Amino acid sequence: MGGAHPVRTIKLINSMQNLKINTIELVPSEDLMKMYQNAWKTYAGCTGNHKSAINKQFALEYEMELQSRGIEVKRNLEEGVYNGIGSY
Repeated sequence: MGGAHPVRTIKLINSMQNLKINTIELVPSEDLMKMYQNAWKTYAGCTGNHKSAINKQFALEYEMELQSRGIEVKRNLEEGVYNGIGSY
């Protein structure tokens, strides 16, 4: 059966929530945008369901934080680095 392992996915999403609560506010917007682009690029290019799901969740978390800072976010896959900083 395909798909992300539900227990690992929940643990990683919970870890992402802790990261957001504890440190994401400290990341400069420029770096956070790079992390966002890297997570989207990795999400779009990976073949594993688990890796894909986690990178999508990371990208959405980064996107919400950037938007809360008043930064417009565009999904541009040409800007990101596959497996770059901020991706899983």
